[in-house]
Amino acid sequence: MTSLRHLYAIPEPWSPAAPPLSQTDHEAVKWLSGELWRLSATLNTVIELVPQVALAAPERPVPGMIRYQIASQWDPVGSGLDQYIQFDGTSWTPV
Repeated sequence: MTSLRHLYAIPEPWSPAAPPLSQTDHEAVKWLSGELWRLSATLNTVIELVPQVALAAPERPVPGMIRYQIASQWDPVGSGLDQYIQFDGTSWTPV
């Protein structure tokens, strides 16, 4: 499943890991930093998957990504319409 996460935007469930039992300041900071990075990765994936208005192509489109194209700004399907579109891994298609 890990290899698919590099190809597709699949949210990784997050729950906090247990903190170290003997917390020195260094251990606590290291643990908290790691947890914040994991939480950030999860939130960023969810943000990628939320349908949103697009005035330009996303930097890194991933399969399953949905955007609402504003055709006067960006029209990858060539319809001339403002509409929802989905990235299938190679191209954008109307939803």
